[in-house]
Amino acid sequence: MRNDGGSSILDCTESHLDNVIDNYGKGRSPKTQAYELRRIIRRLAEMQILHELASWDHPLTSRRTHIATRINRRRSRENLTSDEAFAIAELFHVAEEPGDVFYSSILALMCCAPCRISELGSLPVDIEVVQGPTTGGDDGVQFKYGLRWWPVKGGKPQVKFIPKEMVPVAQQAIRQIKELTKDAREVAAQAISSDQIVLPDHLEHVREKGIVTSTEVARILGVSKLTKDMLQRLESVAYATYSFESLERYWRESLPNAWPIVSNLTKADYSECLTTHFVNQFNRLHTRKCLVQSFLPASLGRRLTPNNKGELNIFERNGVYLPDGSVPQITTHQIRHYLNTIAQRANVPQAHIARWSGRKLVMQNEDYDHTDLEGVVQSILSKGYSVNTDINAPEIVDDTQDTGPYREALVRQSIHSTPFGFCTSNLRMEPCDRVGACSTCTKLVCIAGHETHVPAIRADVERRKIAVENIREREVAGHRVNPAMKEAMLAQLSHAENLLGAVEDPANVGSFIANAGAPALVEFSHQRRVFESRKPLEVIG
Repeated sequence: MRNDGGSSILDCTESHLDNVIDNYGKGRSPKTQAYELRRIIRRLAEMQILHELASWDHPLTSRRTHIATRINRRRSRENLTSDEAFAIAELFHVAEEPGDVFYSSILALMCCAPCRISELGSLPVDIEVVQGPTTGGDDGVQFKYGLRWWPVKGGKPQVKFIPKEMVPVAQQAIRQIKELTKDAREVAAQAISSDQIVLPDHLEHVREKGIVTSTEVARILGVSKLTKDMLQRLESVAYATYSFESLERYWRESLPNAWPIVSNLTKADYSECLTTHFVNQFNRLHTRKCLVQSFLPASLGRRLTPNNKGELNIFERNGVYLPDGSVPQITTHQIRHYLNTIAQRANVPQAHIARWSGRKLVMQNEDYDHTDLEGVVQSILSKGYSVNTDINAPEIVDDTQDTGPYREALVRQSIHSTPFGFCTSNLRMEPCDRVGACSTCTKLVCIAGHETHVPAIRADVERRKIAVENIREREVAGHRVNPAMKEAMLAQLSHAENLLGAVEDPANVGSFIANAGAPALVEFSHQRRVFESRKPLEVIG
């Protein structure tokens, strides 16, 4: 800082902190220095000194290679395409090998509700919750089906309800996993109750005999031959003969951590865990039927992205390809992004999306919103769409004179997707109290000629026409009708028809139509309801 003309610690910048790690210190590793400096900077920030540097992190200590926010571009690989989603469905139906059936069932289960792959390994076998049947619905019978779930990042335990169309998929996936893991859970139950290694029936006599040969050890442990580590840990009593006590001690030392509990989150033990299976059960190696484990995320990751060159991933091995002939290359977290994006496009309330996804904070939803926001932002910046000024539609682009990332960030930060168009309200700071009534909101911006926005607005107009007609029928029948509500509904219908005309006009195709001048809803805004619910202050003096 002195070299740059700085006079105090307040002149410190991120580049100065980076240079400390790169150019200073002897006897300590750069990574150690980076951790120490980060601790100092954050302590200063707590004391309101250098608080603007509180988020500084050196690449050596940072666990994130990108910042996935609405301001910054997301990685294109963070969301599934529709073709990749269909590839997962095809894999689920064509898989035949036990390992492929198990892992394709895991993928299918993740497609039924947004979850983290690390949550799957601790779920109990009695995961399913069915409430019903109850009368109602279009088909006369409506079932409510959900899965008991424990989020791993602070979310509350819940029943994660499954959309009706995906219920058969979830049921089949769980049924297949249970069938493949049944024997392992039974062995785990025997081991937990007896606190002894479970032996094959034809070798049960070695327990009383007290000694075991090397061939018998290999059969009990499920290996082709004894490794050097095994030989060192077994107690030899004669040539190629070992004490059974040392074998059982070796078995206990090989058990999973925290045995017999799988996770403190669900408190389920290995006999109650849905994904409990034998070690190497789904590998090409010998199955070790005396040892069990729960689902490991890395095992699925290796099947999606093999480590060895020339090894086929799970899709290619089962003959599943994308329409262009390429092999699907996906990550499990993309499925979570995909389901969140579907929920965003369906205008599901943000609190529901956060709960369904197992999040502690609603604001984290934005990192998983992959609506076509990015395309609109780039269209605004590059194509310069015009705005139809005949309907008093102000441009939604900011008025800054700057170009580049700063202007792009401002535009991206101000736009949110809705079924009718795009909302320019800052939903992160203030929740929407219109709950989907976008066609009467001044924050709505539509794209004329858009393939999904126009039909949604057209359907909204038809719905409003039916509502107005119902009001008129009630008047003719002599029933009381609220005059203010009737007036508001007529005004809203008139505006919706004008908006529909603007977005359907061929001359406006590709233009942004701002929903300015939309009539207010009959009810008060959220802020006004809160304000009027409070008693006025008493004037004194």
